Amino acid sequence: TLYSNPGDARDHYAKQVDMVLDELPYDIMEELVALSIPDYADQYIVDWTGKDGIRDVANNNCKAIIHRAFYFCGRYEFKQSAAEPLLLHKTNDGTMVYVRALEYVVDTEEVIENQDDGVDEEQIWNTGVAPRKKKDGLESVFHVTTRPVFIKFMKSEQA
Repeated sequence: TLYSNPGDARDHYAKQVDMVLDELPYDIMEELVALSIPDYADQYIVDWTGKDGIRDVANNNCKAIIHRAFYFCGRYEFKQSAAEPLLLHKTNDGTMVYVRALEYVVDTEEVIENQDDGVDEEQIWNTGVAPRKKKDGLESVFHVTTRPVFIKFMKSEQA
């Protein structure tokens, strides 16, 4: 998950990571992505603090797959704290509950090859947006936005 070939944007092992995570039970996957990175791995990681887990330092393509596999429906994390309980409301008959969650919207943005200024100016003129350029050999940029949400779970009375 750490490797990304700066010369070939398709060489990043994301497909293999997806296949492995697809076969693992959730509790094993949770332990796997939280594993600490060994000290000698700093040669593969930019801006490494020495205490990150695999989920934190994976290349952008693998990181997006890990996030989608790790969260409920690919985007929701249920986390309880002393200040904010997970369960917000449960009906008396037990057929409906509201729970607190954090929604993760994960997106990777492909980065284009650096081009001459004329092509960039044309794109800016036509779209109003400047193209993202390759920086430090990265082929994609990983974006995560979060927001608190409430989720309603219901069950029929026949179940």
